[in-house]
Amino acid sequence: MMTMGSSMTGRRYSMVNFLTETRNMLDFLHVPPSEIDWIGTDDGEFAMGWLDFCDDVKEFQYDPSQSQRAILEDLIVKFKDGSWLSREKVGWIEAWIYNSKPELSQDHKPLHLVHGVNELGQIYLDREEEE
Repeated sequence: MMTMGSSMTGRRYSMVNFLTETRNMLDFLHVPPSEIDWIGTDDGEFAMGWLDFCDDVKEFQYDPSQSQRAILEDLIVKFKDGSWLSREKVGWIEAWIYNSKPELSQDHKPLHLVHGVNELGQIYLDREEEE
């Protein structure tokens, strides 16, 4: 039987407050909430502001190490500078990941894509290696 504080594997876990986790990530990045453009789904179809987010999740606690995702998979925090936070499983832990705004390098090289089928019969699309 599972009890509070144990998982199916018998490991101990601690519950995490999602709002605190999000605020800690913002603090780590030195980004104030005033720099958040919106919070919503990565396709932009659903969105809310910081204060509504705080109100909705202030009491939500979850186990970031559980095998099933606890947080909406396509949830992002979009910043005014074009960067964003996204949710990912990192090892056994679900967490925020910082994504910087993509920039084109001044000395970028041409990209050539190749596709085919590998030795396992899987179709792939990859970057052509330079010789």
